[in-house]
Amino acid sequence: MIFFFQMQLMLLRRTIDLRIEPHPIWEGDFNIQNPFAYEIQATGIEMLSFIVKRGTATE
Repeated sequence: MIFFFQMQLMLLRRTIDLRIEPHPIWEGDFNIQNPFAYEIQATGIEMLSFIVKRGTATE
C-alpha cells in the first residue's frame, strides 16, 4: 500500500518539482520517537496547501 502512495506522490511531484523526493509515512508514525516524522513536522511544507495555491489541484 505504501508503494502505491509513493508512486502517486511521484506522479504528482512531476507537476511541481522533480527534486522533491516523496517518502510516504503513516499518520501514526508522527510522534516524538520517530526522528524522520519529527523533522517533517518541524521544518516541512504542507504540499496540499502549496498545490492549491499554485492552482494545480484537481478535484
